[in-house]
Amino acid sequence: MQRKTNRQFELQTATTKKFTTEGRERITIPDLASATSVVLNSATLTADSTYYLIPDVMNTGVFTSINLPQYRAPFDYRSYSDWFDKNYDSPLHQQRLRSGIPNDLSIAGTWGHATIPQEVAHATKVLAAWFTKRPDAVLSNTIQTPEGNVLDLSGMPPEVQLFIQDWRIPLDEVVSL
Repeated sequence: MQRKTNRQFELQTATTKKFTTEGRERITIPDLASATSVVLNSATLTADSTYYLIPDVMNTGVFTSINLPQYRAPFDYRSYSDWFDKNYDSPLHQQRLRSGIPNDLSIAGTWGHATIPQEVAHATKVLAAWFTKRPDAVLSNTIQTPEGNVLDLSGMPPEVQLFIQDWRIPLDEVVSL
């Protein structure tokens, strides 16, 4: 379920995750419950001042993206707090900035949900039941019950498909210039 939705349902405490911003001012993150520190390009950021956490549209109490408004323009060397020390204003380093510095955003905190949301638990149970009966239908994609009913198991259950559609957060797409 986590892989299909790009989410983090399982609770992870005191965990640091790294992301590559590629100069974007909004980055998708998987279910951040609370942040203890946010570091961008070796500079520690301040909540609700130099970064803003965007809550989940399902209002589950977690954040699914971070907004970094200090970026003036993509690949602007002045967006890096240590630009002078690393000589980013030099024309030799401009190409390096355009290609993006990997893992330039680091977020430490608690990830996931303290209690699994009811929708997640229900979809997981339905998927488990489907996986239990699926081996019986592996060759024909159908099962016939003793009463003569035919069950089609060729696709995921509708409950699971609807859950994935509602809870999925898109991964960031990066376009190279």
